[in-house]
Amino acid sequence: MEHSGTCECETMLSDTANMLFAVEQTFVGFSAFCKGQDIAFDGFANYFHICSLWTRKAKDKVIDRLTTCGGKLRLTEMKPMQPFPLPKDTTITNLLQMSVDMEHCVTQQVKSLLNFAKERETIPVQEFARELLIWHTECIAHLVRHLEGAKCSESIYLYDRLTMQPLVDRFERHHRFCDFHY
Repeated sequence: MEHSGTCECETMLSDTANMLFAVEQTFVGFSAFCKGQDIAFDGFANYFHICSLWTRKAKDKVIDRLTTCGGKLRLTEMKPMQPFPLPKDTTITNLLQMSVDMEHCVTQQVKSLLNFAKERETIPVQEFARELLIWHTECIAHLVRHLEGAKCSESIYLYDRLTMQPLVDRFERHHRFCDFHY
């Protein structure tokens, strides 16, 4: 890392990567939970899968930042942020609320990283943390939008089919298009 506090910065970045590992695994579990219900919520299952991919991308950026600066990733025990299996009475609204709460935890971790980088005047880490905060703000806004939509919906099944599945389909079409052209 660039300045004094190398070890502490390495630890902060490793802690952030470890938290993102846990969030990614939790989203994978949420996706499986949605698929395993008596009435499968395919839209939400695919949405949570996409959330896990977004989280993996953020985690990869953190690891890249850490290793680019000469640091080493220190992994802790790999387990999701929520205990699995989830209780049978867990609702989609519960999953969305847990997702928002997880993302708030990640935001707090990234804010701690930003404050640490400011104290040490480590400009590249500050810029990186700000970029992550912007991305996480967008993630939280997205999750809150669907949490509120699910709460207001008279039928979570219809919300899944009429809102979530088309959203996931558009996302997948967009990425197939981008993968094809780039």
